[in-house]
Formats: sequence, C-alpha cells, structure tokens
Amino acid sequence: MDIRQMKYFHAIVKYKTFTKAAQLLHISQPSLSSQIKDLEKELGCVLFERTTKIVSLTEAGINFLKLITPILEQENRIYQEMEDLKEIGLKKVNIGILPSQVFLLPKIILQFKKKYPNIAINIFEMGSKDMEKSLEKYDIHLGLTSPISYSKFLTYLPVYEEELFIIAPFDHPFKTYSHITTSDLIGQDFISYKEGYSLREILLKVCSEAGFKPNIMYECGRLETIRQLVISGMGIAIVPENYIRFAISDKMSIIKIVKSDIRRPLNIIMSKDRHYPKPVHDLKNYFFDFFIETS
Repeated sequence: MDIRQMKYFHAIVKYKTFTKAAQLLHISQPSLSSQIKDLEKELGCVLFERTTKIVSLTEAGINFLKLITPILEQENRIYQEMEDLKEIGLKKVNIGILPSQVFLLPKIILQFKKKYPNIAINIFEMGSKDMEKSLEKYDIHLGLTSPISYSKFLTYLPVYEEELFIIAPFDHPFKTYSHITTSDLIGQDFISYKEGYSLREILLKVCSEAGFKPNIMYECGRLETIRQLVISGMGIAIVPENYIRFAISDKMSIIKIVKSDIRRPLNIIMSKDRHYPKPVHDLKNYFFDFFIETS
C-alpha cells in the first residue's frame, strides 16, 4: 500500500464513481479499478459496494477512509510548507477573516505591501469554525476571528475586544432611544448570521441570559447583507463596533446595549506546529499595530 493508492481511494469516495475519479486523476478506469483491487487484496477486505453506478463504502471502507484522511492532509501540509520555504521566497499569504472585519484590511495590507510588494495576498471571508478548520488543513496562514471554541492545534493571540451594538431601521421605535437593555429585545425580529459565526452565538447567549429565545427571521452569511435587510425594514441585528465605523448610514439607527459584558474578543489564530516564514509573522504584527493605533 502506498500514498498513491490512498489518493485513488479518496478520489473515488469524493467523486462517487470510478469513471469520474479516473478522469480527474488522468488515468484509465481499468487501471484505477486494478489499483483498488490490489489494495483490497493487500488489506484483505472489500472497500466498495459495487452494486450500482454510484459506489458506496463498506464498513471496512468507512474505517479505512477515517484512517487515511489525516495522512493525506499531512502530505498536503508538507508540500504547502515546502512551497513557502523555497529559495525564491513566499509567493502568497492566505488570510482568513470574519466578514465584519474586512473593512480594516486595506490599511494593514498597504503596510505589508510596502515591505513585500511581490507577495500576493488571498483573503477568505469565513466564520470562526471554518477558519479553524482551514488553519488545521494549512489552507490559510493566519486568521482574525472571535473564537467559538478552542482547538488544541492552534495558537490564539488576543488583539482587541470590541463592543457590540444594535442596528435598526430608521423608522423603528428604537430610533428615539440612546440605549436599550437586553429586555427591550424581547419580541423583536432578528436578522442573524448563520451557525458557525461568533455573532450568532453571542446573540443566542445574550437573549438566553435575558430569559428569552430570539426570533430569528433571516439568516445570512455576510454582514453587508444583514445591513441591507435592516435598512429595508426586515428586522434588527447585532453588529460589532468595527463594522459600525465603516458602515454608518442615515437609513438606520445605531443603539447601544446597556450591558457591560456584551463584547466580542478578537484573536489572531495560527497553527501551533507550522513553521511560518518571516512575512507571515510581519503580517501578524501589522494586525497588532493596527489595533493598538485604533484603540
């Protein structure tokens, strides 16, 4: 058994058929079938049910998939890390960031590009859980997030704590309020992030502590979509102060919540075991510098 056979097996699982897997692996279908038969013979068990065009895993196949997945992920990490360490230098840096924080990136990126003009930056907007998974798979170099949970494989570096506010349509009764309490939120229609985002978890926690369950009418994956729905009169939403700074509109009201612990911690997160080139560490420090300047 070798890594190539593991990749072949994984491709068949991913694409559901031998035909499609063979096409994407750039080998013939008979050759792929032969490799899998050799693998099954070596392991002494059948890995696939072959009764239909779309293959399915046997019990042995399910267990084999669980065992080889971390091996293939580790191989991918090795190649990515070696790519970063080539003599020609780092070609790109991949950043994961919460959608509510993308507005602060231009200043940080401009500072980075002054020192590293030839390094490309890829920006991936994602929720906290997806960001942790991407780091563990080496898909991104670092992330700016508000953790929902903590992974033993990652390092969490606190950089800032931001206050949260309510935004409401301009003609909402809240427009006359300078501040509200959590009990004022009872009975309101909410527009919220989907599961996997820290703002949703905070909303659920705040409402639970106030003794009620929020009436979430709409779920979104982008804060700008939430903002537009609020402006359109579809409901209210909870948003962070960094977003408020860049998204003020005369078509919505911004209301302070009188509860001192409604704040969201922001962390730079990185892999514990990964070797990072100097440009990545410099980028991390630019994030810290930004929050020091704005706090």
